[in-house]
Amino acid sequence: QGMGVQPGKPAYDLILRAIDNGDEQEKLIALEYLRLHGTDYAIHRLYNTYYGSLENIREAAFNTLWHIAASGVAIPPPAQFGLGKI
Repeated sequence: QGMGVQPGKPAYDLILRAIDNGDEQEKLIALEYLRLHGTDYAIHRLYNTYYGSLENIREAAFNTLWHIAASGVAIPPPAQFGLGKI
């Protein structure tokens, strides 16, 4: 991707880029990382991935959102981002 990553700093931009442009395996790995280390910075991207992906990626995005919510992060409704049923 031509991006550098600083030691000791999370590579959030690289993770989000993998979700947008990676192949299926890269997307699943990025979603796994977010499931373990995600915060509210990725909610919009996770919703977009959930609503715009095939079944296995959609399921991984849902599980990631669920784990982030279970960790105590307030998850806004998808309608806030223009997604889902209003």
